[in-house]
Amino acid sequence: MNFLKLPSLLLIFILCPSLWSQNESSDAVSSGAVIVISITDPVRFIDANGRPMNEKVKVGSILPRGGYAESGKSGGLALLLSNGTVITLEPGTRMKIGTFEQEPFDSKNLKVSDLEEEPSSSKVEIDLDFGSMVVKTKKLKRTSSFVINFEAGSAEIQGTEFQLSQNAGSGMQLDVTESTVSFTPPGGSAVPVSQGQGLDVSSSGAISSRPVNPTVAQNISVKNESATQASAEVSLDVVADAMSETSSSGAGEVGSAESSSQQTESAGQSETSSQIDPSPNDLIPEEPAPTESTALSNDSSVEETNEASTKPAESSTSGTDSSSSGETTVDSAPSTAPASEPSGSSVSDLEMPLSEPATAPVDDLLEQNPDAKETRKSGKTSAFARRLAELSLDAGQLERFYSLSDYSQNQILNLDADHILRLLSLEEFVPQKASALFQYSPELLALLLKLDSTSLLSLLDQEISESLLLASLNDAGISASQSDDLPADLTLSGIQQKVLLLANELRISGNLEIFEEIQQLSDGVWSEDWIRIAQVGNQLSQDYDFRRDLASIQSVDGTEALSNPFYFEVSTLYDSLLLDQFDGGSNPAVVGGSALTLGSESYDFTHLLGDKSTLLLGARESLTLDGQIILNSSSESTPVILAASGGSLTVGTGTSIRSVVGDLILSARQDVLLQDSNFESAREIALYSMRDLQLRQVSLLSNSSVRIKAVGNLDVDGLQLSQSLPSLIMEATTIRLSNIDFPGNTSVQLNSLKGPIDGRYPNFGSSIPFSEQVGRVNFLQNVSSGGNALIDRPSFDQFGGNISIGKLLP
Repeated sequence: MNFLKLPSLLLIFILCPSLWSQNESSDAVSSGAVIVISITDPVRFIDANGRPMNEKVKVGSILPRGGYAESGKSGGLALLLSNGTVITLEPGTRMKIGTFEQEPFDSKNLKVSDLEEEPSSSKVEIDLDFGSMVVKTKKLKRTSSFVINFEAGSAEIQGTEFQLSQNAGSGMQLDVTESTVSFTPPGGSAVPVSQGQGLDVSSSGAISSRPVNPTVAQNISVKNESATQASAEVSLDVVADAMSETSSSGAGEVGSAESSSQQTESAGQSETSSQIDPSPNDLIPEEPAPTESTALSNDSSVEETNEASTKPAESSTSGTDSSSSGETTVDSAPSTAPASEPSGSSVSDLEMPLSEPATAPVDDLLEQNPDAKETRKSGKTSAFARRLAELSLDAGQLERFYSLSDYSQNQILNLDADHILRLLSLEEFVPQKASALFQYSPELLALLLKLDSTSLLSLLDQEISESLLLASLNDAGISASQSDDLPADLTLSGIQQKVLLLANELRISGNLEIFEEIQQLSDGVWSEDWIRIAQVGNQLSQDYDFRRDLASIQSVDGTEALSNPFYFEVSTLYDSLLLDQFDGGSNPAVVGGSALTLGSESYDFTHLLGDKSTLLLGARESLTLDGQIILNSSSESTPVILAASGGSLTVGTGTSIRSVVGDLILSARQDVLLQDSNFESAREIALYSMRDLQLRQVSLLSNSSVRIKAVGNLDVDGLQLSQSLPSLIMEATTIRLSNIDFPGNTSVQLNSLKGPIDGRYPNFGSSIPFSEQVGRVNFLQNVSSGGNALIDRPSFDQFGGNISIGKLLP
């Protein structure tokens, strides 16, 4: 068997993307657009170069890439992102759109209100400096990412509604009212925060969970509803045009989505600001805590001599006096750098456009910097300025330095001089690459700086996780990976080629964690078996909508799927079914995924079954059944259709599912609620929950048998059965029945934890104390057999001869 030690290969994979670029998606990625949909003064906008926007920003304007938006104490702002997300900035808030990439899409004459999910894959990264924002996203595609960075960590979203508050020195509050947000503290592991839950992070980093405050939940609902209405009538044609304009306009320009503005205002949204001219005092939160610079923090002179680098220089806006121009403009950049980017000599104070020729004299460039101006004025030199002077940067290096964010400027000045000069000499070392480099820990940063420039720049484009890089980079591997040492034409073995293709496939599908986990399981030694496990794990981790994907979906052999370590949520549920005597077959055909959805459609599963007698539709996280669903097969056999969820099973109200092939089994690890729904099968119908199971006005029509089991409680209120049903079995720790008429000729077996009372009877009536109901079978109200009411022991003796009450087997 061929084996491959991972680190050396992984370096080739990371540092030589040309080897696998042929497998990249061919879809072009352009800039996403951020459209203003409502403004309440005071607000202000700062472009990516740190300069106040001179153009009037109004409803319908397109914010420039990398710009800041800030609301004053009584201000507010609602934004529509081209992926359908709406963001509301509450008073006293500042945020920055750090990264926003999105694939172009066909608008199909739709409006924003027509979207159930984002129109195309996107990558969004937002920095929340301080304040509070309310967010509502469309369902994101699996290849998309949406991350909000803040001082206390980061939050990753996959389609949700939530509020996030961050204030310097007082911690962070996260409240989620829909879906799940994954919170990751600095250097820590992700913490999922699910619907109805909140999370507090103190200024010291202590994390505590709690329910969502009802007042906060109402605020989230109100703000999102307002933003949704404001954006509802915006045409996707306008959104697509805004993306094109953003992609072509450059980072420092303000555009206008004219149609968006007109349609938004026609929907009842009026522009409340004729000029972006808030009072600077109104734009400062009540008690902002200054962000300390991390650069040269040991220098005792920084605090008293570096004020110009941490505050707006009032003299830097000379010539903008509103009394002489007849207009009012913002005369300073934000007073506080982003929480995630500690302030040093702030790029936001620069007057120099980035398009200034690189050959400009050094003195001219320094003159644009407030730190240098302060030095000339006071005669004092700050640690920041002294460090720059020590480096003796040429004009091109200096301009490249000042193009970086505040945070990147501080981080790069903490490096050794040779590293600083090397990086600033690289034309390709743009702000995006600097941000990617300085996101890593000091430990990894030290390793990365040992790479040659070509390899380093290539790596920074790949967005490889820190854990994967730390597992792969070492001094020996770095030396071997230097571009001068790489052969011009790499000849890879068969297994090496497979691992490269696998890594690229996992990267595209967003499942690189599978690669990382097998790296640990295999101790870095890859074989054909491990490659196959990763491939199957990836297939079992996708999202599938059967209406759209049925023709392309492939099944996996049950033995292979149910033994896969990345499918344990379903495999353990399947084992429980077999132990409880549900006939799922020993080796089913498996269609697995993270989330599976079946909507109104007639599904032919012949190609998925192959020669198997059971088809397992197994979702790791969520299985959704909604609408009029028919399950069939052209096979002459009568296969079992087993729908299983390792997480939640959601059956829409009014759903009807009919299996015309054979047995129908629905199961889930979590609680299950079936309401106003109908199930019909040519053979057996079975319902199973590893927790609680509730049936509300449900019809189970089978001419063979019906079996219902909950490991916890079974509550039935309204159940219709076929009059010709031969057998009905209900099992649970506690069974509570209301509004059910057992067919007189049906053999009924009811098993509970404690079994019958006096060897034969259930509890009768709803007046029985709850404590006495636990562990028993309870006929609460309107329970009958063959139309005859069963209200007490005599009636049960007379009409309940077909009903047996037993005790669950240990």
